[in-house]
Amino acid sequence: MQNNRPAEPGLSVALTCFNSERTLERALSSVSFADEIVVVDSGSTDGTLEIARRFTDRIIAHEFLGYGQQKNLALEACSREWIFVLDSDEELSPRLAEEVQAVVAGSISGYRVYRVPRLSRFIDRWMRHGGWYPDRSARLVSAGAGRFSERAVHETFVTDYPAGNLKGDLLHHTYTSVSDYVLRQDRYSSLAARQILQSGRRPRISSGRMALTLLRKFLEVYVWKRGFLDGQHGFVVACLAAYSVFLRETKLWKPEDCLDEDRLPEG
Repeated sequence: MQNNRPAEPGLSVALTCFNSERTLERALSSVSFADEIVVVDSGSTDGTLEIARRFTDRIIAHEFLGYGQQKNLALEACSREWIFVLDSDEELSPRLAEEVQAVVAGSISGYRVYRVPRLSRFIDRWMRHGGWYPDRSARLVSAGAGRFSERAVHETFVTDYPAGNLKGDLLHHTYTSVSDYVLRQDRYSSLAARQILQSGRRPRISSGRMALTLLRKFLEVYVWKRGFLDGQHGFVVACLAAYSVFLRETKLWKPEDCLDEDRLPEG
């Protein structure tokens, strides 16, 4: 699917999704100024595709290969000089939208890659501490400037170019409830454990290691990264972060489920 044609002037949006009807319209509305929107869908069974068709006819259906690989599929299908990489549960703030348009127009220049701060919402609060903000990542990139890593989780944009920083927030409408968090961490922890095991590492999991790892994660989020400044939400997030680590460690202890792709939780 590699696009070898010279990039045309303007802006493409590369978006990946799966069963995203709750957030997709908000995401696509925030980039309605783009010249092209490319959507890569990994088999949605809800109203996701109907929403996407209201904004674009560039919809690619492809089985889920991994978060980084899905993003690369979307990148390769884009035809414009600049590409904004967007998740289906994100939206550009008005300030960020203005900055993106300024880069495309040449009013802001100097880099081929721009990072943006991401402000995430946990249930009913925007989280500014605990390591959640500014959570900068490369999202506005020029065509051919790089690719996403193909790690199972926590994919990053790999480039040889230095990155500039934009100031407007990318708004991330993430976990809507504690149950939502728990369900998704079941999948993420399986992917993380499998990634560790497939790298050839076989960590020795003991009760002491588990206890220390959980305590360290809680202290990291709640104390060292000042999660306590987010009030009760910060305390809950710190506890849930420790729970996520516990899931990963437990799956490293008994790895059968996370090595069997057919048994991974949906997500």
